[in-house]
Amino acid sequence: MIYKLKRIWKPEIFQGHGKKKKFFEGWYYKLVDKDSKNIMAFIPGISIDKINNSSHSFIQIIMGNTCESYYLKFSSDKFQYSKKDFEINIGDNYFSHNNITLNINNESISIKGELEFDGLTPWPVKPLSPGIMGWYTFVPKMECYHGVVSLNHSINGSLNINNQKVSFCGGKGYIEKDWGRSFPKAWVWMQSNHFKDEGISLTASIAKIPWLTGEFTGFIIGLLHKEKLYRFATYTGAKLEKLLVTENIAKVVVLDKKYILEIEGTKTNVGQLYSPKYGAMEGRVEESLQSIVNIRLFKIIGEKKKLILDDRGLNTGMEITNSNLLTIGN
Repeated sequence: MIYKLKRIWKPEIFQGHGKKKKFFEGWYYKLVDKDSKNIMAFIPGISIDKINNSSHSFIQIIMGNTCESYYLKFSSDKFQYSKKDFEINIGDNYFSHNNITLNINNESISIKGELEFDGLTPWPVKPLSPGIMGWYTFVPKMECYHGVVSLNHSINGSLNINNQKVSFCGGKGYIEKDWGRSFPKAWVWMQSNHFKDEGISLTASIAKIPWLTGEFTGFIIGLLHKEKLYRFATYTGAKLEKLLVTENIAKVVVLDKKYILEIEGTKTNVGQLYSPKYGAMEGRVEESLQSIVNIRLFKIIGEKKKLILDDRGLNTGMEITNSNLLTIGN
């Protein structure tokens, strides 16, 4: 019981203790080297699907520059975790908020090495708002829960990828996670921390959320600028003024009583990842790590608005799924 309560306010640690069917959990590490020549994402996780007898742990990899992707399966007993901190092992591979150690060697790809992360910027955790989900964290049996481990941090170390040394020293990283039964049936996700202003980081998720006997379009957007986190979310009372989505473009306008945020993302060069459906990794997602996002932030002053930020983010992670179900406004 103590662990069950503790993990509510530590969303980064493993949430699936005791789950026996229809459950998934995965952590997402985005890595970009100093010169943006090597962009990668690693997704360690576990799929619990005892109904179909397909439970297993896994490490997904997507190479942003080539759009190649890999899905490496491990038995469930190769997945080990800490009840105190965010630490997981999958086989000989170790993942935490501070570092990762990789020892992957199979017929498809070889990756070995260690990376360390410094200057992490976690999403604030408060008693009634334990992470990016806000009070929705306390709602039981939601389809999918979301967490942000670090909006932005620096990377040290190198990886030996297919016998070639790749240095990530001076690079930037991002870490988030998801857990639950399934991904939403429609969503937009954008993330970048490569703006002209190096202190900016953006994460934005908009999705169709099942609720009671119906559904609603929920959103969680965080913009870090000059060490201030601007939060726009369904639970903060912010309003989704506009959402125009096509297969490759998403235009978003959100506002609250103080600020207006405009986002326009353009998806390019996608690779394919696996996604969960009732715990089983049977879905498919197209993800780009080379997309572009433009942002403008305004401060509301009386009847007027003042532009306080106008920037473009590169090396943007971006997903659009079932765009026809998402458009709001004109």
